[in-house]
Amino acid sequence: MADGLRIERRDATSAWPEVKTLAEIVYTPELAAHDEWHDVVWSHAEEWLMGYCGDTLVSVAGIHRRTVEHNGVAQQIAGIGGVKTHPAYEKRGFSTAVLEATKIVIDEEIGPAFSVIFVEAHNRLFYAKRGWQVFDGIVIVEQDGDYVKFHEQGTMVRDGAEAAPVEGTIDLKGRPW
Repeated sequence: MADGLRIERRDATSAWPEVKTLAEIVYTPELAAHDEWHDVVWSHAEEWLMGYCGDTLVSVAGIHRRTVEHNGVAQQIAGIGGVKTHPAYEKRGFSTAVLEATKIVIDEEIGPAFSVIFVEAHNRLFYAKRGWQVFDGIVIVEQDGDYVKFHEQGTMVRDGAEAAPVEGTIDLKGRPW
């Protein structure tokens, strides 16, 4: 799978114009209006892994680094956000390849206690098959200057230097990704 995919690692500023264009293709205004997360204010990724077929951007994943608190204890974690694949290129392994490349960068360069991703319910099985577990606790995030419980479902975690927690309270100390 993912034959012909070239993966590039880019900083947020240089990647954003292409990532934004792909997001507009994936999340049409009609789809976004009904998306359960359409009102969430998201954090911007620090860098992106971008998968290309020829000159066409087909899949991306953003990397976040953050010091959070789990049950009141500060921990350095990584986050993956903004994962998306061009609809014309789905079911070819491109997202899996980009996610695997993202995992390598996170494991080798960040070495977090654990990683966090927020996923839509219909994507949980996809991520579970790739080593992610459902976090069945409370997630606190910043929205509009206030710290609130993140009510949207779909928080998943993956082991890092430590076993990822599957319950308790994670305070992201900022916006979700």
